[in-house]
Amino acid sequence: MLLGVLLYSLVAQVFGGSVIGFRLNRFGEALQVREHETVPLEIFGSDFTSDTRVSFTVERISEDASCTATFRPLSQTFVDSNVLKILIRGPPASSNGTVAYFCITSGNTSRWVHQGQALHFHIIPEESELPPALLAIAASVLLLTSGLFSGLTLGLLNLNMDELQVIKTCGTKDERAHASRIIPFRRRGNYLLCSLVLGNVFVNNLFTIYVESKLPDGLGLTLATLGIVVFGEILPQAICSRYGLAIGARTSLITRFIMVITFPLSYPISVALDGVLGKEVPSIFNRAKLTEYLRVVRTENIEQDEMNIIFGALDLTRKTAQDVMTRIGDVFMLPIDAKLDFGTIAEIVRRGYTRVPIFEGDRQNIVGILHTKDLALVSPADSLPLKVLTSFHKHPVCFAFTDDPIGSMLTEFRKGRSHLVLIRAIIQSVDRDPLYRLVGIVTLEDVIEEIIQAEIHDETDTFTDNRRHLRRASTQVMGDFEDFLRVKCRAIEISPHMTFAAYQYLVAAVPEFSEEKLKLSILRKMMPSGGLYVFAKHGQVISRKGEKQDAFILILEGRVQVTMGEDSLQFESGPFAYFGIRALRSLDNPARDLFSPDYTIIVSSETVVFLKISRQLYKKAVRLSGDIR
Repeated sequence: MLLGVLLYSLVAQVFGGSVIGFRLNRFGEALQVREHETVPLEIFGSDFTSDTRVSFTVERISEDASCTATFRPLSQTFVDSNVLKILIRGPPASSNGTVAYFCITSGNTSRWVHQGQALHFHIIPEESELPPALLAIAASVLLLTSGLFSGLTLGLLNLNMDELQVIKTCGTKDERAHASRIIPFRRRGNYLLCSLVLGNVFVNNLFTIYVESKLPDGLGLTLATLGIVVFGEILPQAICSRYGLAIGARTSLITRFIMVITFPLSYPISVALDGVLGKEVPSIFNRAKLTEYLRVVRTENIEQDEMNIIFGALDLTRKTAQDVMTRIGDVFMLPIDAKLDFGTIAEIVRRGYTRVPIFEGDRQNIVGILHTKDLALVSPADSLPLKVLTSFHKHPVCFAFTDDPIGSMLTEFRKGRSHLVLIRAIIQSVDRDPLYRLVGIVTLEDVIEEIIQAEIHDETDTFTDNRRHLRRASTQVMGDFEDFLRVKCRAIEISPHMTFAAYQYLVAAVPEFSEEKLKLSILRKMMPSGGLYVFAKHGQVISRKGEKQDAFILILEGRVQVTMGEDSLQFESGPFAYFGIRALRSLDNPARDLFSPDYTIIVSSETVVFLKISRQLYKKAVRLSGDIR
C-alpha cells in the first residue's frame, strides 16, 4: 500500500494561481516529514505559471495573509498550470514536532501569501539512534534466539520417548539427569513442536524487519536472509543434532516459557494434530530390524564377542535343528551287546564324548544313552556288558524334528532331562504312512555355540566343527590307547590297563621318562613289548647285592622283600616301587653301563610281575627321541 498518499480537496487563492492540494511521493507516515529527510512533493492547483514559487512557513495565520518563508524547496519543476513538482528537505523540528504551511508567490514580488491552515504537513524530529554496538547486540540476540528455537525443534523431536527412557535408565549420571528434565515436556510432542515453530517464525520475522529498518533496502533483506539461513538454521541444527540431549536439558526453562506464552495458539493446533495424525508411534523393532540396528550402531564399548552373543541370541528362534545338528553318520555310537573292556573304554575316552548313543541292531534304533561318568566305577578287567550298565543307568532318550527351533531345545535342555536330543526327519511317501528317520543329534553345546557364535573346545575335542569336519590342531587326549592293547607276552598275561597304568606312572613319577628326556610317543611304542614284562614266583631273587646289572625294574603286581645296606635292613615293597634308576643315568659314560646294587630283591608274595628296561634299550629310545626333535 502506498503510504503517505493523501489528497486534500482544499481551495486556496493566491496571486497568480491557486493551490488546491498536495501529495507526498514516498512510503511512510501520512503528512509527515522527518527532519533532514528529503521527500518529493506534488502540488495541485490552477493558474500556475513558470514564475510561480512555493515556500513553507511555521506561522499559523489566516489565509491570504502575508507570511515569512521559513524554508524553501531544494528544487522546483513546472509541469503545467495545474501541477508543480518540488523536492524538499525537512528542516530542524522541535521536540514535539513542527507544522509547516504553504506559502506561494508569483512573478518578481517578494510577498509570500499564506495558503491557509488547512493546507499543511508535520515535520517530526529524528528518532534517537542507539549506539551501533547496542544495535548489533540486539540483532545478535534475535538471531541467537532464532537459532535456539530452530536447533531445539530438531534436537528435541529427534529424541523419541523410547530413547529417552533408555537413557534415563542406563545412561551416565549426567545423561540420566538430562533425560529426566526433558521427558516431561517431550511427552507432548505436537504441543512442543507447535510452540517452537511459532516462536521461531515470530523471531525470524522480527529480526528481518529490524535489520531492514536499520539498513538500506536490499542490503538489509540480504543480510537478514543470510543470517537466518546460516546462524538461525544450519549451524544450530548441526550442533543440536549431535548434542540435543544436553542442550535441550539446559534450556528446558526457556522451552517451558515458550510453551506457556504460545499456549493460546500452539495448544489448539497441537490438539488438532493429535486428532488428525494421532499420537507419536513408538519405535518398534522386530528381530531382523533389531539385529541390523545393532550392526549399524556398533560402538567401541562393545566387544566383538559380546556382539556375537547378542546376534546369536536374536537368531535363536530362527535357526532349526537341521542347521546345527551333527549328521547321524558322524555320530559315535556303541552297540548294546558291546563289552566294557579296556578297548571299548579306551575308544570312548579317545573320542572325548560325554554322552554316547546306544543302538540295538540298526543305528536307526537308539535304545539308550551312555554317560561317560557311568564308567567311573567300571573296571575294564571285568568286561562288563554294556546292556547291564544301561539297564542300571536308564537315561531318557529325547527326540525332536529337523524343523524344530533350537530355542525350544534350549528350553528342554534347561529342564534337565537330557543334554542330547536325537533329530528325526519325516519321510513322506505316497503309498504308505510317513516314516521317521534318524538324521542327526543336537547337544547343549551345539546350542550354546550358536548363541555365542563360536566353537567351544573342551580338553578332548578332536574336531572344531562337527558339521564341516574341521580337525582341531591340538588336543589333550592321549589317544594312542591301541598301543596298550597289543601287549604280547607268552609267559604271562598282561592286561592293557596294567600297561597303561605303568606308562602313566613312568611319565608322571620317574624323571628319566619325562617328555624332556624321552618322547612319549616312543615310550608308548615300547610299552607293548612283551620282553619288558617278567614273571617271578615266591622266593625267586630278582636282584642280588653286589652282582652287576644294567636294568631298571618297576614292580607292577605282587610284593617283594628288599634287603639293603651294611646293616641288612629289610622292608617290603609293592606295586609301582622301582629300583635301578642308576642304569638310566650317565648314558654317555661306558664305564657305567653296569652297576652293582647295594640291595637284594626277593619275591615275597606268591607271584610278582615287574617291568624291566635295560640300559641299552633306554639309550636307543633316548637317541631316537633326539633324532625326532
